Amino acid sequence: MNCIARLSSSALGRRGCSCGSLQGVVPLTLAALFASPSGPAVGGVGLGFRQARASISTAASACWDGMAMAPLAEAAFDWDMFLGVVTAITGMLIFATVVVLGKQLSVMRRSAAAAAFDAVVARIQEEDLRAARRVVFGLKGKPMSDWSRGQKRAAERVICSYDVAGIMAKSDAFPVDWLTDNWAYSLSELWPICKFHVEACRRERGVNSLWIHFEWLAGLAVTSRQPSPGK
Repeated sequence: MNCIARLSSSALGRRGCSCGSLQGVVPLTLAALFASPSGPAVGGVGLGFRQARASISTAASACWDGMAMAPLAEAAFDWDMFLGVVTAITGMLIFATVVVLGKQLSVMRRSAAAAAFDAVVARIQEEDLRAARRVVFGLKGKPMSDWSRGQKRAAERVICSYDVAGIMAKSDAFPVDWLTDNWAYSLSELWPICKFHVEACRRERGVNSLWIHFEWLAGLAVTSRQPSPGK
């Protein structure tokens, strides 16, 4: 019996188990089985082996749990590294959010500018203003003293429409070159004709800034019509 106990302890040692409970249970269990001088009865042997198997299983489970939890107990959690990783991920998420919001804001601004420009174009292209511009184009070279009341009203409609467009462009509702590049001819040709009526109304009303945005647009249109150097 002592030989069997030593053999079982030696086998557990070779398995790499350092748990004292398992090494102690196996010899004691075997000793219990073979303690009777006359040897165990057949029924007793079955009962003894069942008890021995239960004892070994319980001890082995306790040993395994101890071996599995030992590295976790010994390991120290690195909070500094964890917080650093969380901070880095949070920073990347914030940066990505800012980029997406910036792009969305840019798209929204461009959409708003396009809507404002469409409104101006729709007004300029209305038939009553097209007819008024035709009347004013026909006044080129004609003294303002010879203008009829209807011709003056037509000139004033043209002046007001372009002045409103200039106000919107100057307030950054849309890029001004959208207007001066597409209506450069009308702006640059109509202003010299309407200029005399504008100056007369400024003197009459005592407002030197009257319809100044039409004048501003006309100046930009003249510049945009000039060929670039080297062309």
